[in-house]
Amino acid sequence: MMMTMKPKATYGVIDLFAGPGGLAEGFARYRDSSGHYPFRIRLSVEKDKSAHATLQLRAFTRQFPYESPLPPEYLDLLAGQTRIDALSARYPAQW
Repeated sequence: MMMTMKPKATYGVIDLFAGPGGLAEGFARYRDSSGHYPFRIRLSVEKDKSAHATLQLRAFTRQFPYESPLPPEYLDLLAGQTRIDALSARYPAQW
């Protein structure tokens, strides 16, 4: 008899009054004992312009595997060596 593995559950997270997204980031980075990430950020809501910009960058970085380095252009942005529009143009699918 062949046993089939049950797919791991994934839960969507909606973060209201998100601020810069720390709570949602904690959910997104949680990994269970088998290495599965059970939570996915589906929506973050924030009206403060600075916090919203931070949420956009956090959402961008979550598009890359946690175990791999972030794109060098992202680090250039943090260092003030490039602009955010250059980052979004270079990685449109992730943006």
